[in-house]
Amino acid sequence: MKKLYIIAIILSMITFSLILWRQTYKPDRVDVDPATVSEMEYYFKQKECTQAMIDQSNGYDVKLPENCLSD
Repeated sequence: MKKLYIIAIILSMITFSLILWRQTYKPDRVDVDPATVSEMEYYFKQKECTQAMIDQSNGYDVKLPENCLSD
């Protein structure tokens, strides 16, 4: 009877360890919407253009990126 308790405890510890390991090292899946990526690209382009304009207005010799002129 004592052997059954020891086997049950060992099996439950193995099961618990496997569940914990799986939860810890499970790869994170990220679903990326193409529309969101497009919006982010536009945002960063506008941020770059805005920073170049600010630098120009502060007297720095900075050229605007080519894609700023096309908007």
